[in-house]
Amino acid sequence: MTNENDLSPVAKLALKAREVGPEGEQLPPRLKMVSFRVPIGLLASVDAFASITAQSRNTTMIDLLEAGVYAVGNELDDPEQFYAIREQLGEELTLTFGE
Repeated sequence: MTNENDLSPVAKLALKAREVGPEGEQLPPRLKMVSFRVPIGLLASVDAFASITAQSRNTTMIDLLEAGVYAVGNELDDPEQFYAIREQLGEELTLTFGE
């Protein structure tokens, strides 16, 4: 069996879609509530993945966003620039919202 920690976010999401069941024992990530609008067709896709993986819409959206950010970030001409900015913004958000 593949160690989930060795998989990319895209591969993890695909694995979840193939292996429906309870999530592994891990600490939940810190969450910050945000709101944004999505096209109905995209929401239908999210709900379809949520149904297949037996997860909530919220968890599914987090997984899909994580997979998309990972995939696009690695396609950039200079992914190191993206990851450096991301780290800086993450530190600022941690200072703003706390641990």
